[in-house]
Amino acid sequence: MKKVTLNPKRDYTVVHHHPWIFSGAVRSVDGNPAPGETVCVENSRGERLGWGSWSPTSQIRVRMLSFDDGREPDADYVESLVGASVARRASFWVDGATNAFRLVNAESDGLPGVVADYYAGNVVVQLATAGAEYWKGVIVSALQKYVPDCKCVYNRSDVDARAREGLEPATGLLAGEEPPELVEVKEGPVSFLVDVRKGHKTGFYLDQRDARAAVAAYAPTAEVLNCFSYTGGFGIMACAYGAASVTHVDASGDALALARRNTDLMHFCGAKSEFVEADVFKQLRLYRDQGKTFDLIVLDPPKFADTKSGLMRAARGYKDINLLAMKLLRPGGVLATFSCSGAVTTDLFDKICAEAAFDAKRDFQVLARTRQGADHPVALSFPEGLYLKGLILRRVRQRRDPSRSNKELSLLGSAGARFLLNYTLPSRDCFGEKEMAMIDMLCAVSPLDGRYGSKVEELREVFSEYGLVKRRVAVECAWLAALCAHPGLPECSVLTADEAAALSKIADGFTVADAQRVKDIEKTTNHDVKAVEYFIKEKIAGTSLAARGEFVHFGCTSEDINNMS
Repeated sequence: MKKVTLNPKRDYTVVHHHPWIFSGAVRSVDGNPAPGETVCVENSRGERLGWGSWSPTSQIRVRMLSFDDGREPDADYVESLVGASVARRASFWVDGATNAFRLVNAESDGLPGVVADYYAGNVVVQLATAGAEYWKGVIVSALQKYVPDCKCVYNRSDVDARAREGLEPATGLLAGEEPPELVEVKEGPVSFLVDVRKGHKTGFYLDQRDARAAVAAYAPTAEVLNCFSYTGGFGIMACAYGAASVTHVDASGDALALARRNTDLMHFCGAKSEFVEADVFKQLRLYRDQGKTFDLIVLDPPKFADTKSGLMRAARGYKDINLLAMKLLRPGGVLATFSCSGAVTTDLFDKICAEAAFDAKRDFQVLARTRQGADHPVALSFPEGLYLKGLILRRVRQRRDPSRSNKELSLLGSAGARFLLNYTLPSRDCFGEKEMAMIDMLCAVSPLDGRYGSKVEELREVFSEYGLVKRRVAVECAWLAALCAHPGLPECSVLTADEAAALSKIADGFTVADAQRVKDIEKTTNHDVKAVEYFIKEKIAGTSLAARGEFVHFGCTSEDINNMS
């Protein structure tokens, strides 16, 4: 018997039926199990906790198949798990409202790493783990046995997670007949064409079925902006419910081409649909600058963070798109915003949206919360299974800040803008989210005329991989100047003339020696943004700027600098 023994006090989650055992919990492995092979799991006292699939290359070393201390799971056991999972979806065949839904939802259905979706008789699987790959033959046979009218089982195991399991991507027919190039499925009053071979996930976002219906309830007579539209799901459903017009925006021309074909299936909504191939972030900024507004906006972006290591970047991305969308909503308009990043919790997503609303100077009501549908269940012992979360928000009024006059905001905003306008771009350079947020801030609080506006547009177009240290320092100084103009940061106060001059001198008087100092700090911190922050902190040491409230956002202190010197 091949066995995994856990470290002391590391059996709590397993006892409570959480299916993952991480590498740090494993004390020893006996029997040299092969990838995906079933191992017996015991605690440090030798007590059997259950059985799981072994994965030697993943941080998740064991994924539990059974919490029974009795017989080792075999092919019949795995087949029974598939059969039970399919049986739990019987109501979908009886109801008939849709012929596209999930059959097996991985850990939450007791089959870690196994996803199986049904598209009008065509079953598409993703086998993301070593254990799922090990039992592939049994799983395919069970799907053919238990799924009514199963025409084929097609493999879409081309997910990134397989690399972490030491597995190569795999696609192609596993059983039955080749699926058609496009499978037509129905969802309530709407039909969609699904590319099961090359489409996102297994071909379509089945997990958003309930959300599409919920959002469509706000569509009658609305002008709709469908962002990250993919093949048109939310927008086409809005058309079916009486939207006045729908604009689909997506970066993929192929996805938009299929969205057009899906629109053509709805003969009554093609004339009021527009398809825009563009980066959604840039397109939202363009609409903002053009003064365009909408009654209903949908934000359904792809996953911004696979793991917690990408969480902060994901949070900035979610805040950016929600802030921009909130500014495009008409009074009384509805924003439907979603996150499918498992690392972004429901609470964090709420906070991100609340911060975006505050910065947009808008107030919103929560009309509804959405999540994946009933065919994507979440085991109570496996909260990680709840990856999809959504908010349907209504704009109720525009927030005003009585503590600052419009004249004051204009002066402060212009002061920040001048840092950008007066600095000549030496070459094309790269901006990060922070710099773009600063530009957005200036646009929001400063009455930019044509000259300023064109300059901001120029700045937006100067993205590239190459970045000059001098430019980064200049932009950071502009960011600090702009912070003082931002009503969302009440602790900030107006820059004095001396303070403005001190910041300006840092940018305008930048030397080769200064650049070398930034590079030296960057080597120590291993972080380019922090290096610039440390450098500016050094430059303002001993001045009144050093004590200002907005500099707490740097996250560094004089002690930090002294420790580095």
